Order: sequence, then C-alpha cells, then structure tokens
Amino acid sequence: MRRSRTEDVDLQSDDGGDPVAAASSRQVVVATLQWGLVQTFLLQTAAGVLAGYDAWIGGVPPAWPSSLRFAALPAFLVGAYGGYRWLEAGPGAATSDAHRRRVRFLGVFLVGWALASVPALVWELAVTEPLGTPAGALLPGLSGLAALTAAWLFGYRTGADGPAWYRRRRGHVLGAVAGCLTGIAVCVLLVAAVGLTLDGPGRTSTPARVTPLVGVAIATLGGVAVGARVPDRVREYLTLLVASTLALSVAVGVGAVFLAVSGLGGSLGGLAGSVGATLAFVVPLASALVASAVAAFWAETDVVARVVG
Repeated sequence: MRRSRTEDVDLQSDDGGDPVAAASSRQVVVATLQWGLVQTFLLQTAAGVLAGYDAWIGGVPPAWPSSLRFAALPAFLVGAYGGYRWLEAGPGAATSDAHRRRVRFLGVFLVGWALASVPALVWELAVTEPLGTPAGALLPGLSGLAALTAAWLFGYRTGADGPAWYRRRRGHVLGAVAGCLTGIAVCVLLVAAVGLTLDGPGRTSTPARVTPLVGVAIATLGGVAVGARVPDRVREYLTLLVASTLALSVAVGVGAVFLAVSGLGGSLGGLAGSVGATLAFVVPLASALVASAVAAFWAETDVVARVVG
C-alpha cells in the first residue's frame, strides 16, 4: 500500500520543510534530471578514466570506453525513471526545502561537470601528450570526483541559502563561473574555426596553446566584474547557458549513437571530418551563447525562479 506524502522523510536533509500532499511536476522533473544526469556523468567519467589509463599504461580494450559512452543515454533514462519512482513511491520527500536542495545540487553539479574539463584543457595546452602521463590519466577521474563532491556538499551539507562565504560573494562566484564557461566556449569556437584553415605545427605552437588560457582568464575576470553588479542576471545567464549546452551535448550524443547503429557513420566518414561537421557543432554552440545572453540580459527571463518555485 502506498504511503501518504506526509509520511515521507528526506534522507538527504535533517531540517526538511513542511511536508505536502504530493510532489509537484516541478519537483518530479528536478528529481528525474538529478538521478539521470548523475548516472550519465558517472559513465562518462569512467570512460574518460579508462581512455586516459589506456594512453598511459595500455591494455584497455578499445571497446570499453566507447561502450560506456554509448551507454550514457540508456543510463540517463534508467536513472531518470529511478528518480521519478524515488520521489513518487519511494522515500524521497516532496517538501519545499528538499526541492531547493535538489535544485542546488543539480545546479552545482552541472556547473562542476562543465568546469571538470578545465584541468584537462589546461593540461592539454601545457603538455604535448596530456593523456600519456600519470597526471593526464588521473585528471578526468579527479575532476569528476571533485564536481560530484562539491555538488553534494553544497546541496545537502550547507544551510538553506548555501554556505556563508557564498552568500557574501554570490555575485563574484557566479560571475567567475559564467565568465570562465563563456571563455571556454568562445575558445572552442575559435579553435574550431582556426582548425578549418590551420594545419601542421601551427596548431601546437606556443601562441596557439597560450592564447586560449589567457582568453579564459580575461573572460573570468570580466565575469567577476559583471556578477558584482547584476548577480541575478548572471545567475540567469549561467543557468540558460548550462541548460542549452547540456541539450546540445545530448543532441550530439544521440546523433552519434544513431549514426553508429544505422551504419551511416561509415558511409559519411568523409563528411564527418569535413567543414560541414565542424559547422554542425560550431553553429549550435554559438547560438546557445548568443541566445543565453540575450534572454538573460535583454529579455530578462526568470527561469531560475520558476524552477525553484
């Protein structure tokens, strides 16, 4: 017999809010995303660790990392269903405090997932063979563990409004993260564009490796300045940017699985490495950047408030 919502207990929080009769659709969506994305993240991180270990020591069957990456979509669906059942018929609490904590966990987790690529990016630009060294092989796993730990601590081991240092410097922290992610995205776009015309040693020259790091640092400092002035707008921009980039990643992953299953990947192999394939990645990413900025700073959307409730 299904028990009443008023009997639910939030296993992640000791100071939950007042219980409600049933979980709202907003709470269900957040719970399903939380569980599904964590499952996907674990598989993607494991694939990165195996690929790094294989480049460093060797002996890992090539099919293992690729199989884990292809399993990311089924893992998301299984995890999402598990989150739905956990909230609807399991021990998940449908309280306002529990929902806010899930939102905080999910937000920090997604930002941490995006920033987890930064150490590997810096290492790749600083070292000739990043995954052929012990540090290069360990970076994906360590970055993933740090992202997941930070999300857990921020979501479930702090006060209702987050840690005190975050409340004092909320605008600066949000601005730094938004600026860093924007800088990385712009650098990726520029590198992709330059890659269409730059071949040979030019790609690995010192200016080509140092310039992206300088650009990301400048963007981070600019984000700190903007976040100090309009923290709510920066939070909105960061939310939209992460959400749109996540949707882009899912679309690319689904497309890769479809090509692999249908057999079109082999027949389109020449096209996949051409200018058209590069533009198919560049255009959506550039559109996500522009759309997020316009929606947050010009249209002044309020997605965060609608999600939190």
